[in-house]
Amino acid sequence: MYMQGEGVARDDVQAAEWFRKAAEQGNAEAQANLGFVYMVGRGVAPDDAQAVGWLRKAAEQGNAIAQTNLGLMYSEGRSLAKDRAEAARWYQKAAEQDNAEAKTRLHRAAAEHGTALAQFYLGEMYRKSRDIAHALHWHQKAAAQGHIGAQVGLGLIYRDGEGLAKDDAGIELRSLPDGFARWPNRGAQKRK
Repeated sequence: MYMQGEGVARDDVQAAEWFRKAAEQGNAEAQANLGFVYMVGRGVAPDDAQAVGWLRKAAEQGNAIAQTNLGLMYSEGRSLAKDRAEAARWYQKAAEQDNAEAKTRLHRAAAEHGTALAQFYLGEMYRKSRDIAHALHWHQKAAAQGHIGAQVGLGLIYRDGEGLAKDDAGIELRSLPDGFARWPNRGAQKRK
């Protein structure tokens, strides 16, 4: 209520105080919220150690938001030793509860590590959200490793010209990866 200003004036200090009262009674949602406010310094002074403590309590109770944020703390090494494996473990727990943020972070971690399947999935998430620049980046990385789905994804992006600059004759060739040609035009010529 106080955090969002719903029915009352927004008051981050009051919100943090109420989160603390409920968190101390074991409420996982309040623990996750209290951990978050310590993470970002909203209504309290930023304190990574407090954030980790409260996030861990909520995460161990199965709160997906806390699991995601605890994963982030491990990923960034905030008040903890930087540990990608532990970050991935918490992201995975949250992703199993269908937490979209955790899924994205999990895919991104694997994609940055060079996993073609994760690069493909990340490219697809960006393509479906119409962020074509990022979709191209990840699809190209996966396609370069021979991932067929990413190659198809690139084909669809280039075929449709989604988010790409076009010249008078079709797709801007400067944005095409090596080995691609104006295959949509060739296909059209064969049908004549």
